[in-house]
Amino acid sequence: MNTDLARVLCVDDEPMVLEGLERNLGEHFEIVTASSGRDALAAIASQPAFAAIVSDMRMPQMNGAEFLARARELAPDASRLLLTGYAETNAAISAVNDGHIFRFLCKPCAPAVLRVHLVEAVRQHQLITSERQLLANTLNGAIAMMSDLLALAVPAVFERARQLRGRVAYVASKLVYENAWEYEIAALLAHVGCVTLPVGLVEKVWAGLSISVDERATYDSHPIAAHRLIAAIPRLERVAEVVRRQRDPKPAGDPAIDRGVTLLRAALELDQLLGRHVSLHEAVRILTDHRHPPPIVAALAAHASEAGGGGGARMVKIADVVVGWVLDKNVTSPSGALLVKAGTVLSPVLIEALHRYANGTGVVEPLHVRPT
Repeated sequence: MNTDLARVLCVDDEPMVLEGLERNLGEHFEIVTASSGRDALAAIASQPAFAAIVSDMRMPQMNGAEFLARARELAPDASRLLLTGYAETNAAISAVNDGHIFRFLCKPCAPAVLRVHLVEAVRQHQLITSERQLLANTLNGAIAMMSDLLALAVPAVFERARQLRGRVAYVASKLVYENAWEYEIAALLAHVGCVTLPVGLVEKVWAGLSISVDERATYDSHPIAAHRLIAAIPRLERVAEVVRRQRDPKPAGDPAIDRGVTLLRAALELDQLLGRHVSLHEAVRILTDHRHPPPIVAALAAHASEAGGGGGARMVKIADVVVGWVLDKNVTSPSGALLVKAGTVLSPVLIEALHRYANGTGVVEPLHVRPT
């Protein structure tokens, strides 16, 4: 078996036809055969992914149109081809519409002709999967870049954002929310708009100090700034809306967005209360009084209770730090210059920066860190 060949599933209830497909196509593709729609669905569910699926139309129990429609649910990226001598127009339309057929070919179909269409089907599959991978890499890279930007610009805010993501992820999992990944990212980037604000203002707000009316208006604009940054990234439009509406009680009209906003608002209020050293018991009472949904409040309380532990502070060399640890004390140069503030989460970018500092101006070691 040549593992470099694209995998193609051929489905037909006639053994002789399957043998012919294997014989004529086996040199160009890795052919897997099934004599019924049921067996073919089992193969799709249990075997490595197929680039293309070829099915006869007229089969007992489950015809080709029905099979390919169900195959699309299990393997949406596979290109689907239908071979048939069945001339009913309605059956052909059903196959194309319900199964999203890539090619509709009439029997008998010469092996050379089928091979040409299969090459195109495999190319289509490769295009779909490569574009999805590219988009995923771009998406992850953009999120990581914004997170690192927040960590560098306002370290204390980034640490809270990381904790907020953990709370939201826990609740979304506990309550079995769809689109949970969107809510996690919304939590992580809920305060990314703070990078557009004066650092001193952000630090005053997060320290609980009094600020002027104008300063409050400036700070309250950060969700709008975050929306502009996030909405420019493909597939994060709904995340951007959740972040923008974190201070807006009016429903968006989209259940997925409204669910995310409701969760984010409750998690943000709990975070603020705990940040002011309000007890968890009292924080839960306040959240309940503010009419946050009881299941969300209960799940947030459970997470806060479980997350109360964690490793103790320790002192380590730069060479021994681990991504995700939190600085317990400021990092300074030998001359006393502040390099990185306490409360910063050590991301790969920050660790690389510390190594550069160490090789340049120097860094006072050991570092005081807190594993999470």
